[in-house]
Amino acid sequence: MSNSTSKRQAKKPRLETRHNTGSLQASLDAAKKTDAALAGAAAALRAAQADIIAAYKDLEKNQADIARDNGNDTVEVEDDELLEINAGGQVVEVLRGTLTQMKGTTLSGLFSGRWENQFMRDEKQRIFLDINP
Repeated sequence: MSNSTSKRQAKKPRLETRHNTGSLQASLDAAKKTDAALAGAAAALRAAQADIIAAYKDLEKNQADIARDNGNDTVEVEDDELLEINAGGQVVEVLRGTLTQMKGTTLSGLFSGRWENQFMRDEKQRIFLDINP
C-alpha cells in the first residue's frame, strides 16, 4: 500500500465519526421528544385515573343512598344460610352462597342482604319471586 492510500483510509473514519455524531444527536433529540410525549401521556393518565376514582366513590355513595332510601342498609347474612324461595309457586331450597357467588350480578345483589326486608313473602314467610320457574 502506498502512503497516500493509508492517509485516505485514516481520513475515512473521521468522516464516519462526523456522520455518526450527527446520527447520535438526531437520536438523542428524538429520545427527548419521546420522553416529553410520554411524560404528557403519563400526566393525562394520572388525571383520568383521579377522575375514575372520584366517579367510583360517587357510585358507591349513590348505591348506599339507594339502599338506605329503600329501608335497608344491609342485613347480616351468611353464605351457608338455606333459603326457601317460592318461585312462581314452585318452592326451591338453595344456599345463599350459591346465589351470591358471582359478585356484581343482579342475583348476587338481590340476595346479598341489602334487600332482605324488601322481598315479597308468601304465607309461610318464604321469599316470593313472581316469575315463571
